[in-house]
Amino acid sequence: MIRVDFNKCIKCKMCIKDCFQENIIFEEEKIKIKNTCMMCGHCVAVCPTNAITFEGYEETQELKNLDSKINSEVFLNFVKSRRSIRHFKDKKIDRNIIEKLLEVGRYSPTGANIQDVKYYVIQDKLEEFKPLVWEGINNFVNSDEKNMFLRKYRGLFIEMYENRGINDKFFFKAPMVLVITSSNKTNGVLAGDKIEMMANMMGLGVLFSGFIEMGINSNEELVKKFKLERNVVCTCMLIGYPDISYQRTVPRKEINIEWL
Repeated sequence: MIRVDFNKCIKCKMCIKDCFQENIIFEEEKIKIKNTCMMCGHCVAVCPTNAITFEGYEETQELKNLDSKINSEVFLNFVKSRRSIRHFKDKKIDRNIIEKLLEVGRYSPTGANIQDVKYYVIQDKLEEFKPLVWEGINNFVNSDEKNMFLRKYRGLFIEMYENRGINDKFFFKAPMVLVITSSNKTNGVLAGDKIEMMANMMGLGVLFSGFIEMGINSNEELVKKFKLERNVVCTCMLIGYPDISYQRTVPRKEINIEWL
């Protein structure tokens, strides 16, 4: 529920201006809410006097109290330096670090502000999770799926499955898997992208794994045991402390832009 503190309201009408749904009106010299709201929070964020609040939501923070300015060149260099990590140290990630890491996902945008992204942190039960993912991959490889990707990599999948106990090319000794689900894949991917950047800032490394996603979606036992929702898995991420360092950026093709 949206609450308006009329003692604080200065009738600037900025909330009306910034309401995408045109759900806020000025009537009888007061701000009023017309209909059911998508709860995007813009009216709260734009109000200069903190006169609007959402019941049941956390208290907001003044932007002037947040150090939110990041130099663009520094950010570009940071993005250039990120790498997919396939060598991890044998070191568990503390829970408080994981909670801080996921906080950035909580503030990622979702379509229509649905905020339906869910995070499955698989660390303590990782050794139970791994063989079920492998069995899912085996199910996928031996399925009748007419998939160009599968036709191209079937032999590689079979070899990796047969040698999984010797050379695990799925998990790379990472101490944690993060599975992100949402009813809309874009919502989960946006959250995952920001989590990876945050992880890099915190000294962690990340590998996005489409293979693990395939394994989940091809093993009903895994879905039930870990209480996942198979059809809404958006992205899977291996996270841990890197056991490798890089000295330069990787080659990239020229950017492809159409100026219209």
